[in-house]
Parts: sequence; C-alpha cells; structure tokens
Amino acid sequence: ENSSIMKLLDAIGIKYDIVVNKMDRVEEEERAEFCDQIRKEIAKIGLKSVGHVFFVSAKYPAQFPDWLQMVNYLTDSSKK
Repeated sequence: ENSSIMKLLDAIGIKYDIVVNKMDRVEEEERAEFCDQIRKEIAKIGLKSVGHVFFVSAKYPAQFPDWLQMVNYLTDSSKK
C-alpha cells in the first residue's frame, strides 16, 4: 500500500521500519502465513532499506510479542 513511499526512501538512502497494525483482524490460524506473505512482498518489490518489520495490534498489544519488541527498540537509548 505504501510501497511507492518506501521505494522513495530506498532511493534516497533512508532506513525505515514497517509496522503492520490490526493483526487482531487476521484469523489466528492464518497469522503465520500472513506474516510470511508480507515478508515475501517486501522481497518481491525489492525494498532495500527496511530495518524491522513489526506485526502488532494497538487494540490488543499483549497478544502480539512484536508490540513489546517494537517499544523496546524505539526506546533503546543506546542507539541514539
């Protein structure tokens, strides 16, 4: 959906992370396949500056471990 913006960021050499929200709307038994599909799409369209890909739900953060990983990553003072 935002691939044209991401390709622009790639072209000018800016690293970025991708946050896939509303994972609670994906059926539990389909989540692993959905995440794999997103990663394959990233590779297929050739995005080069992607740092992390986080799969989260703002509505139910405790259900998705990527939420805590994302918060820790964003608040890590050692990378600043």
